[in-house]
Amino acid sequence: MVAPLPVRAAIDARLLSDYVVAVVTVTDADVRAAVTDPAGSINVEGRAVPADRVATQLAVAAAARAYGLRRIMVFHNSVRFLSCEPLLGPLPSLDLTGIDWLIVGGESGAGFRPLDLDWVRDLRDRRGRAALFFKQVGGRTPKAGGRVLDGRTWDEYPSSTETAS
Repeated sequence: MVAPLPVRAAIDARLLSDYVVAVVTVTDADVRAAVTDPAGSINVEGRAVPADRVATQLAVAAAARAYGLRRIMVFHNSVRFLSCEPLLGPLPSLDLTGIDWLIVGGESGAGFRPLDLDWVRDLRDRRGRAALFFKQVGGRTPKAGGRVLDGRTWDEYPSSTETAS
């Protein structure tokens, strides 16, 4: 049996977070700031917004654009993840504490910038208990460079019952 639950009722029951529709203009400098200081904030229309929230909004906006979606539902859950894609340089000071899932990938398309696998290895080796999903090396096409890192593919997903806390 399926019991439909309206979104408003789910929010009132605290099963979903309330939502806000926002269109945010984010520069490359803002993205770098979010990656290098995820505990920091980014100025959005005169308001300080936590960098991790901006990173989540960017991921949702990218998915909407990639799949031509006009309406999106985002469900907030307890999985803390970082999506480092395209990875355009080393991130030696990125704090991975408490991260459940680390997604890493290179850039693809015309004018792609090459990925150094040592940048990926550094993140992989410092991730602790976080699951690693290595999406692509990148290249002219997404499949051009493959997905292999050190002889294997990394298709890990976070456990729904464990977190990296």
